[in-house]
Amino acid sequence: MLTGLKHSFADDLTVALQGPNGQAILVLTDAGGWSNFNGTYTFSQGSAALGNGNYGGNNTVIPGGTYGPSVYGFNPIANLLTSGSSLAAFNGINPNGTWKVWLWDDQIANVGSLQSVSLKIAAVPEPATWAMMIGGLALAGLQMRRRATKVSFA
Repeated sequence: MLTGLKHSFADDLTVALQGPNGQAILVLTDAGGWSNFNGTYTFSQGSAALGNGNYGGNNTVIPGGTYGPSVYGFNPIANLLTSGSSLAAFNGINPNGTWKVWLWDDQIANVGSLQSVSLKIAAVPEPATWAMMIGGLALAGLQMRRRATKVSFA
């Protein structure tokens, strides 16, 4: 999550994320056209990407919210440093360690700032955990069924 992101020309901003294993991806480049960033922006794999056109022209703020990785155009430096734009590149890695976020403006004459960066990792239970949970629920259900008393009418 990029909190307090401000930039006067969205199309110039590039954001890359590097995991503790050295794998890096592009999260944002050449998106938003002449519009501005001014808010909190979260990037999640299942969400819709920012467009590569204008959001109403110069000085129009792109609404803060959750977006998918938004990568357009060709950025030679970013393409050398990264390997794609899918957050799935981090699936299965050990999340412990140092994560790095790079932000840069690929043009001159525009300014930007950022208050803070945060990273939320959603752990997915392993199959053995799921099997134990399902087995436990099945046993609990059988135990409840077994305890049900039968009423007989004379």
